[in-house]
Amino acid sequence: MWDFYGHNTITLEPIQDVMENYVDNFHYTKLVGDLILNRILGYKDNEVPADFGVLVTKENLEFHLAKIRADRGEWVKIHPNELYLVESLQIKFVEELKKQNKRTLHIVS
Repeated sequence: MWDFYGHNTITLEPIQDVMENYVDNFHYTKLVGDLILNRILGYKDNEVPADFGVLVTKENLEFHLAKIRADRGEWVKIHPNELYLVESLQIKFVEELKKQNKRTLHIVS
């Protein structure tokens, strides 16, 4: 199984008004989709960042998960402002969902 989730050149794109790699915090652009396919298929490997995509096996699973946790811990130490921004956006998103659900429940009932 391939994993493209961890901390790497693509996923750590600095937050900016117009992102190159993601259209929102869950959906990646065609460029990233092409990089994923290229990595999986072994096509144009020289165009795919070396740190993007890990082939996870039962032999390296625990190491891979530990690396993700360690990388996240390091990122949090170095980027407290970005962490605050992301957590604030998450809270606002959840609050908005709750409001929408209340409106939907009111309309339905």
